[in-house]
Amino acid sequence: MPTFTVDTPSPVTVDQCEVSRLPQPCVTTTYPRPTRQEGVRLPSSIHNPVSGVGVLEHMERHGDQHKIYCQRAIVQHTDCLNTSGLDCSVTFMVDKNICLLGVQVPTQAPSLENGVTAIGTGYSELLYAHLLDADGARLTYTHYTNRVPYRHLLDIMFNRPVYIQRNKVYKVGIVFNKVGWYPMGSCAQQVAAESVFFNFGIGHSSDSVRDGLIRSIIFTY
Repeated sequence: MPTFTVDTPSPVTVDQCEVSRLPQPCVTTTYPRPTRQEGVRLPSSIHNPVSGVGVLEHMERHGDQHKIYCQRAIVQHTDCLNTSGLDCSVTFMVDKNICLLGVQVPTQAPSLENGVTAIGTGYSELLYAHLLDADGARLTYTHYTNRVPYRHLLDIMFNRPVYIQRNKVYKVGIVFNKVGWYPMGSCAQQVAAESVFFNFGIGHSSDSVRDGLIRSIIFTY
């Protein structure tokens, strides 16, 4: 009797899927790659580094999150219009093990339609951010909704700190869900923050989309 084999696709969870969106109208300009930049940190003492899960458990128990900012210098600003959902992402690699806490993004630029009074009151931001490993597995995420001022750098902290291994590629992705204009530009691709060296834009160019909207990586070690 002949034997028949049926291929059944494996189930895929919602978390493993990325929502595809239509490209957003965005003003972009090609700029020369900036030179290596120096990152900054908040003035605070840093504990002696420990490895792997131990440092994550210590931080979660004691709230020891001394922020260091790997700030990416902007060569020239442009404004990018978000009409529904604006995706942006950047890949990166570090030369030392760190704990990633979050990212820093710009808030909207006030448009003429908002009027002068809207500049003082700000607007309600709504965004989603996540961190992926080289295989596309989600390591952490967060949803952010709050009233924010215009033209401000906003700290977006993930739900939990993530241990980042040196010389491995990771990807930060953000979806802005509020209609409006966001300040964007060409960012530095190599940044030194304290004794940690970051390389951005690793891999295929399609892995880093509108990465000028991701201004800083917030971390500790």
